[in-house]
Amino acid sequence: MGLLSRGRSAPQETFVEGRTWNDPALDAALDRLAELPPEAGPEHALGYLAPLRGQVEKHVQALSALAGKLTDRLDLLRERVAASGDDAETAADARALLGSALVARGWEVRTGDRAKNVSEDQWRRFGIILGEADEVLVGALEARPYHPAAAVTRMQVAIGVGLENEGQWWERFEAATHDRATLFPAHWYMTTSMCRKWYGSDEIMFQFAREIASSAPPGDPVSAMLPMAQAEFRLSLVMFKEEYTEPRARARALMLAEREDLPRVAEASRRWCGDGTRPIPPHPRDLEAHQLFGWFLSLDKAYTDRARWHLQQAGTRKAFLPWAYVGGDAEFARLRARLKVTS
Repeated sequence: MGLLSRGRSAPQETFVEGRTWNDPALDAALDRLAELPPEAGPEHALGYLAPLRGQVEKHVQALSALAGKLTDRLDLLRERVAASGDDAETAADARALLGSALVARGWEVRTGDRAKNVSEDQWRRFGIILGEADEVLVGALEARPYHPAAAVTRMQVAIGVGLENEGQWWERFEAATHDRATLFPAHWYMTTSMCRKWYGSDEIMFQFAREIASSAPPGDPVSAMLPMAQAEFRLSLVMFKEEYTEPRARARALMLAEREDLPRVAEASRRWCGDGTRPIPPHPRDLEAHQLFGWFLSLDKAYTDRARWHLQQAGTRKAFLPWAYVGGDAEFARLRARLKVTS
């Protein structure tokens, strides 16, 4: 059970992990990739990605998902990059696919454990892999300037190895959002980089997330950065708990953060989805955003109906956040049961 999770019991439910989208075609592409012989994997992935180039959010999402399943075929991806030829778009996709697979492989080596628990050998290998990834991704951006997936993945690299100054973070963010100003994963990684456990502070993270929530265009779920920041804040309270020496200081900090942002998140929900009675424009990151909004709004009884509506839209494809920080499957199931979510 995560920090200050409410309640203990939860019904048994089956959740889909790692596929937080409403996209049967992407599901089928991943299933097919698993069936193919290893040498056919890179071409299959590139063939799937090519028609999506004009759909930036879908292209970035699909490339990341496919790359995550190719971490055991890095040499084959390197060969495909070497054979890319003169087609700049294909060359950029091939390099971005390899770069993303390298980043995923690097995190497999490092693991998601706290830095103090990662061995020197893991850090060494992690740095080598991410160094290669960044070189490959720079090559993708040379082949196709502002290639969104390559630029977004360079933000992941930066989270892993750090950058020399704040300006470099903004340069990578601006490159990633060049083709689509509200690109969801670019904002995700920028929010992540600003959180306390990485390179910023709670205050810097909240400032960025609140600005995004208040300025997001109607119908765009990028405003989910604010409830995401609230999830990161809960992790911060756990990781740096030794600083809260006064009894109940952490609980008070959490209450104040909730009180400040609940109205903002409710307003961001309305900007994205309206009153909930009309269909909203589909977006590849809908399910992730609905779960972030539904979780955070459920913390106040005044927003129970809105929280239920968001979780109803989200279904049972469980997102990484907020659940990884607030109780995992058990908390997701418990909240769905408490709100009587039936999807």
